Amino acid sequence: MPRNVRNFWLTVQCDARSRAVETGPVSKDGTFSCRILIREAGAISDRSVSVYGVVLPDGTLEVRADSDEPEHKASDRAIVLLRGRR
Repeated sequence: MPRNVRNFWLTVQCDARSRAVETGPVSKDGTFSCRILIREAGAISDRSVSVYGVVLPDGTLEVRADSDEPEHKASDRAIVLLRGRR
């Protein structure tokens, strides 16, 4: 857990690492983005999923997910996974 209070905190654990990677935005209005790619037929696919955290003008925090897959992109808006206040 972070020593300083941040609007978002990320913990990533991969099986090849002995320790998790933990981080968060530096500023109180900071954001984050993460792009997840997949290997397909021996190469890195152009398809991906993006997860990002944003601060809305009213101070609401949102974690959103978006896919570049046509069948998962019902609209131009990303799916809101979490919503909270600063």
